[in-house]
Amino acid sequence: MAIFNSFAVPLEKVITELPQNKTYEITDLIINVMFFVDIVLGFRTTYFDSQGMEVRNPKQIASNYLHGMFIIDFLSSIPYRYVTLVFPFFQIFSPLKILKITRISRFGPFVQKLELDEGDKANLKIIQLIITLVLILHCIGCGWFVMVDID
Repeated sequence: MAIFNSFAVPLEKVITELPQNKTYEITDLIINVMFFVDIVLGFRTTYFDSQGMEVRNPKQIASNYLHGMFIIDFLSSIPYRYVTLVFPFFQIFSPLKILKITRISRFGPFVQKLELDEGDKANLKIIQLIITLVLILHCIGCGWFVMVDID
C-alpha cells in the first residue's frame, strides 16, 4: 500500500483525470482507511527502549508514538479529496498529501525485525534501495512533466 501511494501521489499531479477514476478513488480510500487502522495500532504496538527492553506500558507506548511518527502518519492519512468537499479552506493543506511517500520508510525497520538470515535481509534492503531510487526518479520525472506542462 505504501508503494502504491508513493507512486500514485506524484501521478495525481501529472494525470489530472486520475483522482476522478472510480477504481483509483476506491483503492485510495481503502488504503487511507487501512493507514488509519495502522495509526490506531501504533498506539498499541510495543517498542524497545534504549536498554533493549520491550516497553508494554500503554501510556509509554502512546507517548512514544505521539512524539514519533504520529503527526506524519496522521497528516498523510487524511483523505483530502473528501475533507475539502466539506471544508473548502482545507485545500491549502492538500500538498501535505506528499507525506504519503514517507510511509515507505517503514520498510527498513520492518526488515530488521524479521527473523531471516543476514543474506535475505541484505537482499530485501537492496530491493528497498531500488524501489526508493525508482520512486525518487519517478517524482523527479513527474516534477519535470508539470514544469513543462506549465510552460
